[in-house]
Amino acid sequence: MTSTGHCNNIMNPALLEIGVGSFNAPSSTYRHYWTQAFGRQ
Repeated sequence: MTSTGHCNNIMNPALLEIGVGSFNAPSSTYRHYWTQAFGRQ
């Protein structure tokens, strides 16, 4: 929540839907990657 851009997206009342994805890459540096998309249809 310390990132202004991320906080604005998360707290935006106009965005009513969320999609979440994950990817597992055991040989990579971080191994687990996550993404989220906010929107409104």
